[in-house]
Amino acid sequence: MGDLAKVRLVVDNNKEEQYRMADYLKLVTGGKELPPNGDWLSLLDVDTVFLVKDKRSPSFALGHFKILDKTEGSKTVFLGSTNPQMPPMIPVEPVRFCQQYSLHEVICITDADLVPDPVATDIGVDKPTQE
Repeated sequence: MGDLAKVRLVVDNNKEEQYRMADYLKLVTGGKELPPNGDWLSLLDVDTVFLVKDKRSPSFALGHFKILDKTEGSKTVFLGSTNPQMPPMIPVEPVRFCQQYSLHEVICITDADLVPDPVATDIGVDKPTQE
């Protein structure tokens, strides 16, 4: 059995709560190669919550963003941020954004129909609607 013998099942009495939370999250997979221009932002889906590191800053602080919407072809990506010094919705050009920021971690991909938008709730805006 090798490594399988090391796996242990932990039973939690809150299974119902765990299953409900699992309905809100989607699996984030990796392995995609970056395009030659380094634009990792356009590869992320709408409703992705992620952390970035400013490449030019020696600070340990990370930026917290959520993709609120994209234009066709991802020429413009609309980001939401919990930073009070930034506007509630920030339209960015993805290639230039990726030149300044490196992706630190994808936190989750939310389903807007199932859970409230954590970034928009914090900054007081609703996700743009598609009609």
